Amino acid sequence: MRLTALLAAAAALYVAPAAALAAGYDDFTGNWRNDSPDGGLTRVQINMGGGGLRVRGFGQCSPTDCNWGQVNAVAYSDNVSSNPQSDATEIVATFNSGFSQTMLVLRRAGGDRLSFGMYTKFNDSRAPYVKHGMLRQMGGGWGGGPG
Repeated sequence: MRLTALLAAAAALYVAPAAALAAGYDDFTGNWRNDSPDGGLTRVQINMGGGGLRVRGFGQCSPTDCNWGQVNAVAYSDNVSSNPQSDATEIVATFNSGFSQTMLVLRRAGGDRLSFGMYTKFNDSRAPYVKHGMLRQMGGGWGGGPG
């Protein structure tokens, strides 16, 4: 629990621009691709489900992307009186692979973009790490291939 709070605080420092873009759930849903995966996150699918947002993440593996599975996301707004469904500024999804936990923080970056911070902590002696980047919204499907 303490690690999650610490990671959330670190993520907030990374993604906190001068003025956050308020967005609703609809502004996050869709298929998103990382044009520069650099060994990490390649794509994300975000949809409605279970009374909120669901996120499926994919990581760079060979010969095809690794499917991290689908998890519930938590939507955050700028203040306690906001409604995240219509005023979310970012969403957080946490994936547990069994050997690591990855917290993915997604924020609207204007137009067809999402910025992300990906915080991974391992259950063994490997050091935790963070990757930051941008995702671009894809129309319809994935255009014929993984990753």
